[in-house]
Amino acid sequence: MQILGLDIGDKRIGLSKGNPTLGVATPYTLIHADTKEKAVEDIGKIIEKEKFEKVVYGLPLKESGEKGEQALKTETFVQELKKYCCNVKEWIPIDERYTTQMAQQAMSEMKLTIKKKKLMVDKLSAVLILQKYFNNL
Repeated sequence: MQILGLDIGDKRIGLSKGNPTLGVATPYTLIHADTKEKAVEDIGKIIEKEKFEKVVYGLPLKESGEKGEQALKTETFVQELKKYCCNVKEWIPIDERYTTQMAQQAMSEMKLTIKKKKLMVDKLSAVLILQKYFNNL
């Protein structure tokens, strides 16, 4: 069974996938969130096509551990996605604090253009979110 990882942002949504038996997450794709409706539709199609039964998504909590505006936006987006994806049996939020910074740090030594780094950071953040879930199993 493959599990989908999501790093949900206002402009882009990074996707990763992984197998819990192997415990390894890999980058999957990037969805441009021009509109919430289109992003929900695109991710929903991927979930149905790949038959993901679990979705792990990053929840951007504040330093204090409380939910802020971005966490509430993420939860609203996930609620919309749940309406579209009937086959998913489990939706798992993961504290995603610092994943973007960790992804940026990991990419800092790569010889990539700023544009390519921008496009990669969300997929890499999704990998870190899903890997964090696997590490805690």
